[in-house]
Amino acid sequence: MKRSLQKQRVVRAAWRSWPGALVALTGATVIWLATTDHPAVWPVRNILSYRMETWINAQLPPVRSLGQTTLVGCVRNTAGEPIPDATVLVAERDGATHVAMTAEDGCYTLSGMPAGRYVVAAGAPG
Repeated sequence: MKRSLQKQRVVRAAWRSWPGALVALTGATVIWLATTDHPAVWPVRNILSYRMETWINAQLPPVRSLGQTTLVGCVRNTAGEPIPDATVLVAERDGATHVAMTAEDGCYTLSGMPAGRYVVAAGAPG
């Protein structure tokens, strides 16, 4: 009888440790996704980042417009070289979008935009 009771305690103790192992595995996966440079991970990381930021922004109160502004930026590849003719898509918190194309130097300008926070995405063929 004592041996059976000891086995039950060992089994229960083993089952109690699996939630901690699951949390540790999930944490390790999140850290790996956030820090890896593996090209297959980039789309997943970008989508998850966009979804998380969209959800967080939806929880915040509406932003009061502070006037108009000009958004300027440059698109570069991993070697730091400019990417000409890239499409730049800028989304406002309410879903309104603005589009620009980069010049030969890889830079773009969007004028007359309402001041606020934006989600920026850029893409180019090739």
